[in-house]
Amino acid sequence: MNQARRGGLNGRASPPVANPDKRLILLLVSILFWFMGFNALEAGLSSFAVFTLGISPGTASIYAASITLSFIACAAPAGILGAKYGRPLIIRWGLVGLALVFGLGYFIINGTAAFIAILVLGGIFWALVNVNSLPLVYDLGGAREVGALTGLYYFSSQSAAVLGPTLGGIVVDVLSDNYRWLFAFGAICMALAWGTMFRSRKP
Repeated sequence: MNQARRGGLNGRASPPVANPDKRLILLLVSILFWFMGFNALEAGLSSFAVFTLGISPGTASIYAASITLSFIACAAPAGILGAKYGRPLIIRWGLVGLALVFGLGYFIINGTAAFIAILVLGGIFWALVNVNSLPLVYDLGGAREVGALTGLYYFSSQSAAVLGPTLGGIVVDVLSDNYRWLFAFGAICMALAWGTMFRSRKP
């Protein structure tokens, strides 16, 4: 019971179709936003490195993997923090970090050192968000709702996998093929996700 209170949004399980205060819907919208921002940026990292920083394609792919490597390294600690301090809190801190890091990246990335540093930090904060997102969805329902909750989670995340790179590509096309704007797009998506996560708190 105590663990459920720490991990869940309201401290008790509720069926996904019978949530009167719409916190599950707000959480699913948050998931849509944060995956849109991350997927859009991840899809364009190599292109940004090649066309904006002038890095060779092979080297660009290696550098772009920095965000994945730092995510993997921090995945287990992120889960431990979520279990100890509450998944909603850890996710919100991760979203704040991602919004700040991606926003900073838009302005300061002019070489490989800054590029790698921003990606490593992004991977750390992304672990706080991503690792705790599906367990947080499960916290809203009991064992009998796991299948439905899993479906809702993947509906949001996979919709974002389509919408994020598409909208990010449109932004790049409209703004003179400047891939730097993907960092701004990612920061905005993370800020929107934080806003809906904040609204999903227990009143």
